[in-house]
Amino acid sequence: MDHDLSYRDLFAFPRMVRSTLRLHLPELEAQLDLSSLKRVESVFVTETGHRRAADVVWRARLRAEPSTWVLLNFEFQSTVDREMHDRVDTYAALLRTEAGRRPWGKRPNYALVASVVLYNGEDRWLATPTPPPTWMGGEVKRGVRYHLVDVGPHGRYDPEWRGAAAAVSHLERARTPAAFAEVFAKLAEDLPSPKEAGLRRTFYRWALRLLEHRSLSVEALSKVDDLMEGLPMIVERMKQWEKDWYRQGQQQVLVRQAGTKFGSAVARRLEAVLEGVADPTRTAAISDLVLEHETGDEFMAAVRGTG
Repeated sequence: MDHDLSYRDLFAFPRMVRSTLRLHLPELEAQLDLSSLKRVESVFVTETGHRRAADVVWRARLRAEPSTWVLLNFEFQSTVDREMHDRVDTYAALLRTEAGRRPWGKRPNYALVASVVLYNGEDRWLATPTPPPTWMGGEVKRGVRYHLVDVGPHGRYDPEWRGAAAAVSHLERARTPAAFAEVFAKLAEDLPSPKEAGLRRTFYRWALRLLEHRSLSVEALSKVDDLMEGLPMIVERMKQWEKDWYRQGQQQVLVRQAGTKFGSAVARRLEAVLEGVADPTRTAAISDLVLEHETGDEFMAAVRGTG
């Protein structure tokens, strides 16, 4: 699943940027005038003619020096990148150069850059960023390469968080349809205004991709395009999803057992057979066959016999 694309869609909304800074980077938020937040083009051409593209870039005025713009460079990662320091340094240099070409960047104090890496991977992020910056008089008093926001399993988390940025962390950790439905219900409460319809739709589309990635059928839900409309349908389908989720979990365990005893080739053959098995009784019968047979060929012949 293209996590980067999902996050780029979400961070096209200023509400998402404000919420993320408020929840995860309050020290940075306190230095910025977020009422001045504006989207910035994130594709540039280097002096050598090469095209480079950052994920999402916004700008906001520095509270202490309103003539200075801070460029917020958001980079989205689903895997650990040990070279991230070099990447954000490159983007920062390109952004400062680009700002100098823009009317809003041609001020006595040129633009500063704050890079934010938003990470949702399963592994712990080991490339430790340096401390957050303090800006005074348009100068960086403590250097920083990037701020890390880990919304994955190793990141800071509180199930009581609310708001747009909180919903990202909740959805990343959701493992059951009931958990998804609870996040949707909170989002509907937190984004009730018609002005937030675009962000609600984007969250809804991303959540459907997450559900589909977990092999759940979302075809009926795809016929609506808004969280408010989709929520009742999600709640209605939740019980069937729970059954499907449990069945898929059983089948995954069964495939691993077969692979351990008979090898990966048999595991792949069994996985193909189980794709069409919806009856939990047959799944249980196949599980017994793993113990009853000594070779993969005998086992698969017996599996076919259960159909």
